[in-house]
Amino acid sequence: MTSISKHLSAGQVRGLEKVGDVLLPGFGDLASFSTSHCVRHADRVLDYMTAQDLGDLKMLLTLLGFAPRFCVALLMRLLELSPAVPTPLGSLLRFMRLGLRGLVMTLYYADPAVQQTIGYDARVYTADFTPYTTPSPSAGAPASGLSRPTLSP
Repeated sequence: MTSISKHLSAGQVRGLEKVGDVLLPGFGDLASFSTSHCVRHADRVLDYMTAQDLGDLKMLLTLLGFAPRFCVALLMRLLELSPAVPTPLGSLLRFMRLGLRGLVMTLYYADPAVQQTIGYDARVYTADFTPYTTPSPSAGAPASGLSRPTLSP
């Protein structure tokens, strides 16, 4: 069996998919996080994480991989309430929320199949583009039409 990530074990991938399915369960034509298979691109994000952050994320995903789905859902609900928690515990919860949601949303919405489903197109239309040219000032007159101040000695 080959691993789909050079950073995450199978159990950690399972934890990431559980979090993703809680946040993005699928709706209408949109696939759920796990059925979109976007987790296969996790290394594109994880390659740029610091060693400490990656280690902390892996530890959390390991725990979530073993937890039942309803526990993952409860944790995510708790993290959604974290902005109302003013203590240092609140800042830790907000940091976890930002990290987990950021990773899941980045992987999901970067998937070309999801982008096609929602009609997202990042191309820039330039067919009717005409470059702006600066008008040349008339002979001797400043471009603004105002005279330049002169300094007296």
